[in-house]
Amino acid sequence: MTSFSQRKGLKPKQKIAQIESIDAELRNRIWNALYEWVFINTYKTDARWGGPTAEARTAASLARRFWTDFLKQRSDERPGLLSTFEPLKELILGGPWNEVYDAIEFILATLPPIVANPLGARWNELLKQENAAYRLLNKHVVDITSETEIAEIEDSLTSQIAPVREHIEAALVFVSNRNNPDYRNSIKESISAVESACRLIGGGKTLADALKRIRDRIGLHPALEKGFSALYGYTSDEGGIRHALLEESTLDATDARFMLVACSAFVNFLVSKASELGIKID
Repeated sequence: MTSFSQRKGLKPKQKIAQIESIDAELRNRIWNALYEWVFINTYKTDARWGGPTAEARTAASLARRFWTDFLKQRSDERPGLLSTFEPLKELILGGPWNEVYDAIEFILATLPPIVANPLGARWNELLKQENAAYRLLNKHVVDITSETEIAEIEDSLTSQIAPVREHIEAALVFVSNRNNPDYRNSIKESISAVESACRLIGGGKTLADALKRIRDRIGLHPALEKGFSALYGYTSDEGGIRHALLEESTLDATDARFMLVACSAFVNFLVSKASELGIKID
C-alpha cells in the first residue's frame, strides 16, 4: 500500500532497482530480521536449569562460526558474549554489498533449517519490497529478471524427480557463484535436468527419442519438441557446450540464466502434463 507521501508525489512509489548496491534501509531490514530471528535469543536462559536455551546456543554458534569460518579470524580473539554478534552486524550495516550477500548465504547454510527457512523467506520478502535485483533460491543469492522466472526455478527445485532437483540445484550453484561463476557447467546441468525428466517420462536412449515418445503420450506440441531438440543440439554438437574445445569466453550469465529458466519451465510443464494424464514417473 502506498503511503500519504507517495500518493502526493512527495516520495517515489518505488525505489530504483538495487543492482550491485544495498541502501541503508535494506541493510537495516536485513539486520532486523536476523536479530529478531536469531540474536534476540543470545541471552535467553532455560528456567529449569539456568543454562542457555537451544535458541541461545544457536545464536552463539552462528556468531562463532561467522568469526572463525567466514571472517577467518583467530578463535582466541573472538569477541565475548556481550558483543558476540557485533562483527556480523558491522558487515551487514556497513560492509561491501557483495559481502552482505555472501554473509546471507553463509548464515542460511549454517543455521538449522527450522530457523534458516523462515528467516530466508523473510529476507526474500524484504529483497522484493526494497526492489533489490536479487532473490534467495535454495539458500543461494541469484540475479532476477522476473518473479515468474524465479517461481519456475523454485518449482523445479521441489520436483518429484530426484535427478531433476539435483541437476537444477547444481546449475543454480554454478551460475550464482559470484566469485567464480561456471556458466558452461550451469548450462550442462540445466539441460541434464530436462534429459532426466524426459527419459523417466518418455523413455528412450536420447533426449530426441524421449521427446518423440512424450509427444505421442502427452500430446507435446511439435513446436515445443522442435525447440528443445534444437536446444539439445546446441549443447551436444561439435560446437556445443559439451564439446571439450568450446571457448569459455563465449558464454555469459545471460546464457546460463536463460537455460536455467527455460529448462526449469519445461521440466515443470512435463511433470504437470504427466500428472494430469496419470502417467507414473518412476
